[in-house]
Amino acid sequence: MGNRPQIIFRADGNSNIGLGHVIRSLAIADMIKDEFDCVFAIKSPTDQLQKIILESCNKIINLREEDAEDEFISFISSDAIVVLDGYLFKTDMQIAIKNKGCKLVCIDDLNEWHFVADAIINQNSDITTADYSKEPYTRLFSGLDYAMLRKPFLDAAKKERYPRKIKNIIINFGGADMYNLTLKVLRACIGIGAQINIHIITGAAYRHLDTLNEFKGQKSIFFHDRLNADQMCSLMLECELIICPASSVCIEALSAGMNIITGYYADNQRAFASFLNREQYASSIGDFLEITIQQLSATVANAIKIDDVSVKKKVIDGKQDIRFINLFKSL
Repeated sequence: MGNRPQIIFRADGNSNIGLGHVIRSLAIADMIKDEFDCVFAIKSPTDQLQKIILESCNKIINLREEDAEDEFISFISSDAIVVLDGYLFKTDMQIAIKNKGCKLVCIDDLNEWHFVADAIINQNSDITTADYSKEPYTRLFSGLDYAMLRKPFLDAAKKERYPRKIKNIIINFGGADMYNLTLKVLRACIGIGAQINIHIITGAAYRHLDTLNEFKGQKSIFFHDRLNADQMCSLMLECELIICPASSVCIEALSAGMNIITGYYADNQRAFASFLNREQYASSIGDFLEITIQQLSATVANAIKIDDVSVKKKVIDGKQDIRFINLFKSL
């Protein structure tokens, strides 16, 4: 390990902000860990989150809550490559990291401030260099060619998926689901009255398990908590339809060839949901917070009426790991 270049990932995740930044950073770490020494710096991770991180990284740096960024800047050395993922890591912090002599990569989906990073990664295919305020040397790596996927999903993307009638629905709103949209969507799916198996996936930061108690024991509803990447991918390959936000979960579902009903509940998901809907990679219902249970039930009912579900066009080729390794080697 000592001879490999070090990459330090900096992201936070908890029940208040969700785990999206952490999960997509870990997806990159998972793809490149055989070529690089991957370290993860994070504030106050739970024991469960630390376990998840150590599946892809060799070491965790636990940062203090009160002065995390100063502590992080003082820790990094000039020969490290730093990867930032989060909406607090703006221009000033990027400059501080560059002044240490580090190479810098920013994972971004907002393009709302100036970037001095060496590279920006944005999974939205609609984004171009003209959309960014950045330095002349900053390179943009955008679109689903740079989808941040863990290994089981890369493997799934390389396989053909044949059409099947929809009999199984997954509901997955990420590791935290702070608005408890899981419960809202579950009620909508039950409301269609069809003979469908419903699989509920909850994550390490989900705080609303007690609201689901009334549905436990129902023979067509199955609960899955804190699935690892292999378990998540296996379930996606067994099921035909997923309801999820336009986030990392959605990209994983694309790699597994699923039918997808998506939407957004945060501003950073809005553009990606629109892109997926326009390209017919998924069907977007818009704002999950605004749509009614009745409207969502109608959307799901229409989706499962189709007798012969067509094979989904392959939009992820499973070669993302090669592209990320080459990206980091180029730094």
